[in-house]
Amino acid sequence: MSYTTFRDAYLTEAENRLASVNVSTASTNDLLIAGALYKMAAAVAEADLLGPSALRLLETMTGSQLEAWLQSATNREAFERILSSPEAMRAVAANSQAMAAVLANSNAWAAVVANSQAMAAVAANSQAMAAVLANSNAWAAVVASSQAMAAVAASQTALAAIRQSSAAISAINASPQALDILYNAATKFTHAGGAWSANPATLVTGNFLLVRIRQTANQAGWSDGYSSGQYIRIGGSSWTATNGQSTNSLISRTTLPHVYDNALRPVNNTTIQYYLYNSHEIAYLAA
Repeated sequence: MSYTTFRDAYLTEAENRLASVNVSTASTNDLLIAGALYKMAAAVAEADLLGPSALRLLETMTGSQLEAWLQSATNREAFERILSSPEAMRAVAANSQAMAAVLANSNAWAAVVANSQAMAAVAANSQAMAAVLANSNAWAAVVASSQAMAAVAASQTALAAIRQSSAAISAINASPQALDILYNAATKFTHAGGAWSANPATLVTGNFLLVRIRQTANQAGWSDGYSSGQYIRIGGSSWTATNGQSTNSLISRTTLPHVYDNALRPVNNTTIQYYLYNSHEIAYLAA
């Protein structure tokens, strides 16, 4: 008899026996026996929900087998309990076979995406994130979910995986909601304006995701498009907007605040520098 068959049979029998107990008329001895049975039944159920057996179960399944298993109300409850247990989900995220089964089943993955604790466990594991990013449908579900993207934005492990995936970045750039979530989580550097910065001034060096560039004031009073040499550089090259215009023709605006760049961009082991007079904000995430 498999452990799942035993669990189901045991819980069914325990439920039937407990249903026959009349609490108001039962003797003290009968109540003690019923309480012990209830406690044991709960332990059997909990062991399968959160213990190693749950992981063994998932890693032996294909996506279709997991779908069939989830048709049982008891099994669905078990799966939901796994998702809500940080310890259990960390184990699932660290197991490539268990993650493969979950990612192969759209319903199971949808349940992960909808559970903030489950997504936090996945986002914190580099192996799990690599598997998610390799599955375009799974990643699309994450990008479409504000809750899942918040978990991703809070994890430098997840952000590092995204930084190295052009497909992952493209999916985020196609979602204003996802971009806003990353912006809200980003570190925001502000050049206060009204005086020139150093030339160049170094913002950060390393691995980052550039999230957004905004001008917030025009202390110089320059006309639209006039910049007097202001720049923002990544790795020594002047930042270029998506329309192909150079920094110098875009970095001064009169209608403010103005978003110059709202596309997520990878900064791979290099430096972001700037030379600015007017007030600008540069939002970025360590990745």
